Amino acid sequence: MRTLGACVVLALAASSCGGRAVDFPVADNTPVGDVTVSEAKAICRQIIETVNDEVANAKCIVEGLQALGKGGNCEQAKRECLAEPGALVDIDKACNEVDETSIAKLKQCDLTVGEYENCINDMVDAVRGAISGVSCSMSLEAFSKLKPPTTPASCTAIVGRCPDIDINVPGASGGGANGVP
Repeated sequence: MRTLGACVVLALAASSCGGRAVDFPVADNTPVGDVTVSEAKAICRQIIETVNDEVANAKCIVEGLQALGKGGNCEQAKRECLAEPGALVDIDKACNEVDETSIAKLKQCDLTVGEYENCINDMVDAVRGAISGVSCSMSLEAFSKLKPPTTPASCTAIVGRCPDIDINVPGASGGGANGVP
């Protein structure tokens, strides 16, 4: 039920500078409730494939900074983290959870694929800006002062219009639709 949440978290951490992170393989004006299982799986795969390496790197830098706080070596902890089997998201496992039940939950949503895509891209931009300076060379004090990004208006509006979509917006309680848009 949280597959899309995982997809979105991955999407949040990556985007080409100035470009858009994702361009879903479904017409922008398609209602999310009309997306097929195959299309939803393709959207899930695209999000994860776009950002998997960068998210693993950011996650492992955080682990390295935590190790540094305990007297360890950030770069070494980061390398060890990246070598772990769970560092990258298993795309097949995450996206194979999408099914007809997942899609059915979105039938009542007044939301298009294009609006969902804009939200994802806006979130990517916001979070990328927030984490752009995270590295093993930063101080623990600087890391502790990082502030979470502001949730884009394009995403806040989605939660109100489609409560069963999981866009992982801080403070929102989207129900999660198992990896579907």
